[in-house]
Amino acid sequence: MIIVVGMGRSGTSMTCGVLEACGADFGKTIGPHPENPRGFYEHRDVRDKVIKPILRRAGADPLGQTKLPDPDQMPIEPNFRRAIESCLDGATAMKCAKAMLLWPLFVEHFPDARYVVVRRDRQQIVESCERTTFMKHRSNWGAWHDGNLKRLEEVKANLDAVEVWPDPTDPEVFREAVEHCGLEFDEDAVAATLIPEAWHG
Repeated sequence: MIIVVGMGRSGTSMTCGVLEACGADFGKTIGPHPENPRGFYEHRDVRDKVIKPILRRAGADPLGQTKLPDPDQMPIEPNFRRAIESCLDGATAMKCAKAMLLWPLFVEHFPDARYVVVRRDRQQIVESCERTTFMKHRSNWGAWHDGNLKRLEEVKANLDAVEVWPDPTDPEVFREAVEHCGLEFDEDAVAATLIPEAWHG
């Protein structure tokens, strides 16, 4: 299993497009949007039927934007892996921007997965969040970034993870992430997926 995590507006969708171009199977995911022209690469059922309900049970914002969950107070979820795999319907790769908020559950239930942690400059993320049409539930995006970054560091420390800083003008920056996932890097296929003019912030 390949699991892509990262903050909203950090380039997770771009990274998923690269992985898919190199052979990752994301299955049927949420399609194109004006702000994500290649699609979001998220599985709607994973997000809406598994991740959001758990965030609610953890006393957090299901959108992952205002109150973030306490990693030391995760609800017990014995069917977590089975529920996610059922939603994936055979796909062997997934992206969930909120997955890092539940990182202790992924440590417990998906310790064998290969994780890709997507990073981006703090100010660029803040500016991009402020401009989106669908991330309007918070006023202080800097504090949101810092809380998410702490959880991303926990993912890197506790799971089989590699970090990538996407650049839509340089296919080579994705090579390590692709190879970490056990895929063969195809520079031409990667370049064909990148849309520099869609990179906001």
